[in-house]
Amino acid sequence: MSHTPGPYKVEDYGILEALDIVTVNGGAVIGSACVDTERGVDYVQMAANAALFSAAPDLLAAARALLSNPTTGSLVKTDARQAMTDLINAIAKAEGR
Repeated sequence: MSHTPGPYKVEDYGILEALDIVTVNGGAVIGSACVDTERGVDYVQMAANAALFSAAPDLLAAARALLSNPTTGSLVKTDARQAMTDLINAIAKAEGR
C-alpha cells in the first residue's frame, strides 16, 4: 500500500466549515478537515486536525530517517542531528506552528 507522496499543506478555499489538505506539488486535494458540531469538532479542532493531516508525510519521513540507515539497514541514522531537526520541524507542523 502506498499513499499520495508529500509534502502536503493546508489550503483554505473559502469553504466556511472545511480546510483542504493538498499536495504541495500540483495541489491535488487528498483530504479535508471539517467542522462537525454534532460530534464536538469546532473550528479550532478542525484547524488542528488539518495541521496534523498535512504533517503526516513529514512525520513519517522523519521517523524513518531516525530508525533506519538505508545503506546498512541498521537502526542507526548516520546524521542523527539532522534527523532530529527534521522530526522537531515535523512535530511543529503537526501542531500548527
